[in-house]
Amino acid sequence: MSILISLCGPDGVGKTTLYRFLERVFYVKTNRYVVDYIWLRSPHTFAYLIYKLFLKIGFQGPILRSNISKSIWLYIEFISIIPKLLVVLTKLKFSRRVLIAERYLLDTIVTIITYFVKDIRYLCSLPMRFLLLLSFKYSVNKKTVFIYLDASEETIIKRRLLRLSNTDKHLLNPLSRKRVKRYISIQRKLYSTLITFLRGHKLDTSNKKPVEVLFEILTILHNVYSCLLYTSPSPRDRGWSRMPSSAW
Repeated sequence: MSILISLCGPDGVGKTTLYRFLERVFYVKTNRYVVDYIWLRSPHTFAYLIYKLFLKIGFQGPILRSNISKSIWLYIEFISIIPKLLVVLTKLKFSRRVLIAERYLLDTIVTIITYFVKDIRYLCSLPMRFLLLLSFKYSVNKKTVFIYLDASEETIIKRRLLRLSNTDKHLLNPLSRKRVKRYISIQRKLYSTLITFLRGHKLDTSNKKPVEVLFEILTILHNVYSCLLYTSPSPRDRGWSRMPSSAW
């Protein structure tokens, strides 16, 4: 049976760390690599090229000031995601592997609403409703498990400062940090609302070690797919000692 585990949440909540842990767990339990990595995040393909073009000619992003331009951008994003989405759904239907998404449909929706159209009312638009209903369908029939990883704004900023990738260097500026906090706050509210609609699971990673959150995820998976993980992994399982336990 093929399943998809969607780890969603803002950058800095620990999705990449937990993906690596889960990949190792499935290898330990099956003695073979059965995990495929999925990444779906806005802007997608064609939308990304348009976005880069706008930046190159001097705009700070797509011109999304009017309702018409916002609606057009939603359909551009929607058309751009379809090829990638079809590949994922084909794998989900015909393969016998575990698909782990570090970014998936929920992240696409939240990113579009937060960073591009900047209007929560567009959740009711036709493209967004289609993506939400598709997610709901696969959540209800247990083909997809949505796990929302949450953390406080302070924790997220702290973790992003620790790794300080090229995309996070603006956080060194206090004004930029304040603006990012505001965006994170909006993202958290959206994720919380959408995960409730999808009947997903919410885990707070703020004051927990990665391994503690991993065990919570494995408990969720064991409850949903008892045939997939016959027993909850034990720290004494082969290979477990190679998993770091403290740092995100």
